[in-house]
Amino acid sequence: MFSITESPELKVWFTTDWHLGHQKEFIWKARGYTSAEHHTQSIIDITNQYVREGDILFNLGDLCLNTSMEQLDRYLDQIVCGNVLCLWGNHNNPHEKTVYRPERDKVIGPGVRFDWIYPVRYKNITYLGHYHEVVVNKQLIILSHYAFQIWNERHNGSWCLCGHSHGSLPTTRPESSYGKILDVGWDLFHKPLSFSEIKDIMDKKPIQKVDHH
Repeated sequence: MFSITESPELKVWFTTDWHLGHQKEFIWKARGYTSAEHHTQSIIDITNQYVREGDILFNLGDLCLNTSMEQLDRYLDQIVCGNVLCLWGNHNNPHEKTVYRPERDKVIGPGVRFDWIYPVRYKNITYLGHYHEVVVNKQLIILSHYAFQIWNERHNGSWCLCGHSHGSLPTTRPESSYGKILDVGWDLFHKPLSFSEIKDIMDKKPIQKVDHH
């Protein structure tokens, strides 16, 4: 876990479930795009309108799908932000296989499936694993591709940011009162969310104590 304090020169952003390169209509057409290529390029262009080179962008998984390493390199080269901090989702190739595993194997040897080394940096992206905690402007934030029912310090007002469900999970939608949890995915917001935008949403959500704590 590390702490970040925003300044005029540094803003923190959150997003997930880009699915760059995903060829299935149920992704790009449902989001209002005319083709997979239009979908991918629009996500990159819109992100670049908001997130500056020196900002920090947390991407909570499913960055791309059905892409080659050459395509991923091209996507990353177009992204202005120099500090993309990425979690794994359930669609992790080609970067999990081609970028991460060779670095892991250098440290712990090949053939070990459930052992990890983090962080690993490639171009402008840093892989943080499946789960991460960060403090932004003194606010504890729990990050995961998947939604939790219970998360660290939930009963004390921590946030849980997630994705995966593409806006279809009622408890993680912005209007939900199921505690301070939010799906920050592209399907709901069509842009990265700033810390202040998320704070405005979370301020309307109650702190819920749902277990024995």
